[in-house]
Amino acid sequence: MLTKDRVKTIHADIQKALQEVAKKHKLNLSPASKISYTPSTFKFTAEFGDLTETGGADPRYLNNIKRHGWTFGLDESDIGKSFTDPKYGRVTIEGMVGTKKVAVTLENGSKGTMSGEYVKAFYKKGSKS
Repeated sequence: MLTKDRVKTIHADIQKALQEVAKKHKLNLSPASKISYTPSTFKFTAEFGDLTETGGADPRYLNNIKRHGWTFGLDESDIGKSFTDPKYGRVTIEGMVGTKKVAVTLENGSKGTMSGEYVKAFYKKGSKS
């Protein structure tokens, strides 16, 4: 029988194997979202991006910034660019999650999201910070 904990363990093993496949074929693997299960089955989606096309960015984040970034003055050229936030220090743009959140990496290495409006207030295109 599949339990929540067993599915998490199995999924972690599958993710490790998929990372190896992605590395071998020069692909980027997005983290799985929406894992669902029953006592006898489970499913999730895996999304890969060609590193030569995504520049190493998560394919979902890249697609979202292409589609929705204009709302906040962002586009795919902003991925990997940084700005200084008064609270968090250096913040690096990773793309967009959905239509209103910007995926970021903070100076301490932690990953998270910030509202697009917040990023827009601090990130200045072409600045060297």
